[in-house]
Amino acid sequence: MERSWKDKLRYWFDNQMAKGSLSLIKFLIIITIIIVLLITGFIFMFKANDGLGFPYVLWESFSTVVNAWMPSSEDGSFLYILFMAIAAICGLLVTSVLIGIFTSAIEEKITNLKSGNSQVLEKKHIVILGFSIGEYTLLSELITSCDDELMCIVVASDVPRDEMEDAIRDNLDIPKNVRIICRSVNIFDPVSLDKCSIPDSESIIINVAEDWQVIKSILAISKLMEDYPDKKVQISALVKEEKSVLPDFYMKKNNINMLQSNQTIAKIIAHSCTQPGISEAFEEFFSFDGYNFYIESIKEAIGMTFMELSLKMNHGTPLGIYKKNTCLLNPYKNTLIEENDKILYMAFDEKDYVINAESEYLHSVNDMPIIKEFPTGTIGIIGINEQLDIIIDELPENVNQILILGDKKDVQSIVKEDQYKKISFVNSFNEITTRCDHIILLSPDMEDDDEADFEVIKTLLKLRDVRDRTARTFNITAEMRKENNQVLVSGYDSTDFVVSTNMSSLLLAQLSQNAILLPVFNELLSNEGNEVYIRNAAQLGCTGICTMEKLRKQALLNGYIILGFMDDDHPDTDIQFNLNLEDIMELTEKDRFVILANE
Repeated sequence: MERSWKDKLRYWFDNQMAKGSLSLIKFLIIITIIIVLLITGFIFMFKANDGLGFPYVLWESFSTVVNAWMPSSEDGSFLYILFMAIAAICGLLVTSVLIGIFTSAIEEKITNLKSGNSQVLEKKHIVILGFSIGEYTLLSELITSCDDELMCIVVASDVPRDEMEDAIRDNLDIPKNVRIICRSVNIFDPVSLDKCSIPDSESIIINVAEDWQVIKSILAISKLMEDYPDKKVQISALVKEEKSVLPDFYMKKNNINMLQSNQTIAKIIAHSCTQPGISEAFEEFFSFDGYNFYIESIKEAIGMTFMELSLKMNHGTPLGIYKKNTCLLNPYKNTLIEENDKILYMAFDEKDYVINAESEYLHSVNDMPIIKEFPTGTIGIIGINEQLDIIIDELPENVNQILILGDKKDVQSIVKEDQYKKISFVNSFNEITTRCDHIILLSPDMEDDDEADFEVIKTLLKLRDVRDRTARTFNITAEMRKENNQVLVSGYDSTDFVVSTNMSSLLLAQLSQNAILLPVFNELLSNEGNEVYIRNAAQLGCTGICTMEKLRKQALLNGYIILGFMDDDHPDTDIQFNLNLEDIMELTEKDRFVILANE
């Protein structure tokens, strides 16, 4: 079908309009030039120039069109004034349209900036892909980790920029040395991600909820980095399922650090239920606020054994030795520290430790009893999710019995066959509260985080009511998904909370800032090697009056390291980490220690 010239002209005009403000301005300039030339031509055609030359009339026409200035009766002949009036009217239209274009362009630019679509021109910054309003632990930890050093954090998400900025500003105290830049981008699109200056960044943290989102983000980053083969950027990520963990060769090639969060959370839950307070210990280890892990070459330690260093280091607790990039966590007490070795230690600040010249107990040897294992009692589990089998595997071997509220058919697809020998199923809430010494509240398998947390909160309030009315002594470990929901029910008793988003944020922050600690975290959170335990003084055989220096040596002789102390007289106080060697302690059987031990 042949189109008319009007249709073609309209189509051409529509295309020019669609090209944006710059195209419209060019179009107006052309129209202005045409009008000026036509007005000038008509003035000379009708001889209305009153003897004025062409350059003068051309300039007057241009001035009249641009300024939209109406001529007066004294400016010339009637025809001259008429043509200039036409020029002024045309100029008024052109000027009005031009002002509208500029106004629209400025509004478009401001809207674009508010939407967070502009390019980031930063270097050595941290990029966080993903943001959830209400969850600020990751940002808070990164801010804490920088101390007084300058830091720039770019937060990229599909959340509108102004919403992210308002939420961050209202919930975090941002020091002057930290700048947080928000950008609204598609984190699965390499072109969109390029706005965040990914190749020039120091590290990338993938902070999204679902495993497929993590993998898709990593693929988008990898695709983007193909154009920058000479640059390497560290990527830190967590996945829930083991099947989502990427192959080792791919992670090494793309500089990826990845942990499986479900296994981590399940392990902490399992240990927390029989060892109240251990979730607080893990938060201390993974948090940048308080006592931290440091790796450093210590010249004074060269030639010492690990025990000698442990008995001479004050205001710091040695945890391991790095030999040829391999960490020996809780090494044998007589392991020699050589020239190129680095020491893994825990301290409040990197340079807080002091190496004492001599130790009272350095050369004395006292035989100590081995750690006594007391029966753990009966475990009750309320709620079912996909981590149930991991939790059952991680429970101490001396657990007498596990009671699950529900039917066997509810867990058949989760629980392994060999796990049923310790499991009994009950249908009565009262039976759980009557027979169990420790109760675990698991977050139910629901898509909505708030709905799942609400179910846990309802059950927690019922358990607290039963415990208060009946004076029962069972302890409670509650799994929740969001920190802002946990805050609503914390502080009323000694309930141990394991908040998945909070713990995940702590781990992500550590991975991004201390990637060298990844093997240490893997060992602490695995079934093999050294783990964190809470044991009372009776189990460790160290009641009575003694110094922390003596306790350290007694612990090393038995193959474990004392990390912290929990005073039975003040059960509501925080764990005391990194006790001074000269501290004198009067221990009762119920006082507890946080220790690092290999089973």
